[in-house]
Amino acid sequence: MQLKEYLDSRNLSFAEFAELIGVSKSCISHYVNKKRNPSLYTALRIREVTKGKVSLEDLLEEKFS
Repeated sequence: MQLKEYLDSRNLSFAEFAELIGVSKSCISHYVNKKRNPSLYTALRIREVTKGKVSLEDLLEEKFS
């Protein structure tokens, strides 16, 4: 599941989710919009908080332009 889908399904704002995982809301925006990949630690934290619904593969996929 993509991070945006997860946030929408839980009615979570970027700011609320950012607080749960310990990053800024602008970081969440970058991850959702595929402008930047999270660090491995942050990706693992996202997977933990989402109980595996957002996988490492979902977060760390390559950007193709």
